[in-house]
Amino acid sequence: MKKIYVLFACALFAQLSFAQSIVWETDIDTAFKKAKAENKLVYVECYLPTCPICMSFEPILKSAKVGEFYNKNFINYKLNGEKADQVKFLNSKNIHLPNFPLFLFFDPDKNLVHQTEAGEPKEDGVIAIGKIALDPDKRASSYKKRYEAGEKDLNFLISYAYYSRVVKDTATNLAVAKAVYDVFPKEDLNSPISWAITKKVVEDIDNGFAQYWLNHVEEAKNYETAGGHPRGEQNIFGVIIQSSLYSLRGQSYPSAKINKVKEYMNKVGFGQYAEGATWQFEAKALVREGHTDQAIGVIDNFARKLATNGAALTFIGSFVLDITTDKTYVLQAEKYIMQGRALLKDNNQLTESYYQSARVQQRKGNIPAAKKDLVEARKYATIGKLDLKKINDLEAELR
Repeated sequence: MKKIYVLFACALFAQLSFAQSIVWETDIDTAFKKAKAENKLVYVECYLPTCPICMSFEPILKSAKVGEFYNKNFINYKLNGEKADQVKFLNSKNIHLPNFPLFLFFDPDKNLVHQTEAGEPKEDGVIAIGKIALDPDKRASSYKKRYEAGEKDLNFLISYAYYSRVVKDTATNLAVAKAVYDVFPKEDLNSPISWAITKKVVEDIDNGFAQYWLNHVEEAKNYETAGGHPRGEQNIFGVIIQSSLYSLRGQSYPSAKINKVKEYMNKVGFGQYAEGATWQFEAKALVREGHTDQAIGVIDNFARKLATNGAALTFIGSFVLDITTDKTYVLQAEKYIMQGRALLKDNNQLTESYYQSARVQQRKGNIPAAKKDLVEARKYATIGKLDLKKINDLEAELR
């Protein structure tokens, strides 16, 4: 009898211990239903099972102290960043995760009200994060109002700039990250803190932190190596350069700035990708600047490197048609398209090739030839069961 009692007591203790840990909902929809019913925020721990820092928080999140606080104040959900069925929720809310682990807090209507990095794996720290999320005057949803009211504390600005990255608010990020640089002591630009801020909030090559570190790549490399992340600086610089180039800002860069981007790519170890990443931007810039002949030279240099790629040559031909408006360069476009067609066998690619040929003939003023090419495009599109809309639209223009 005593043995049975001991076993029962152990089982009861185990249940009580489990109940004191954070209770995680099994799916996000259930979490929000409960949050609405109980008028609570939803706490979402975004993690990766392969992330050592994420795993260091597991004992903390299982502690009775943390469990009591979070179960009382939140409905809780663990989001595995490697599972597409879970990440789709973040995509639906237009949320980007720059790093892991990340703590997100939503109201019952699925609006993000607070976000923060996890910090150190300590019970009091995790509870402090939750207390800020519960305070409307301190959580991230208050940042805009506080910023507009003139709050310019460095730590606040860093938090706001980072939050704007998470919610993909590029305009705010550019402005606030600049404000971070403006208040940062310039004598400390070469410090680990400066590099850490750059990693956390900067997404633009024109930001002062980016300008500094793109000209001090070796120092950044040393900080990453010392922190156990050899070549980590390449990832950071890659994000900054790509976020700048593949943006509305990048679309309007002058050719001189495109050359600066190529210079940066060489400095940070991406020189082999520089031409492929920038040729379209450079060509468009040169056309805007009235140097179309130079633009065609840039395109031709790149096309020669893709002489065995039929689909790429078709695209290059269409690109020439897109960035020019008269007959002057139509033969150049036709050259690429015809060179590429000899390499094509796929119905989709042949459809595109003949469609672009029809555009060439239209530009030349040879409407019968354009119509003939469209017949071929329609034939291959029908075989491949492709959408005929753009073929129909061009055919209507030719009538």
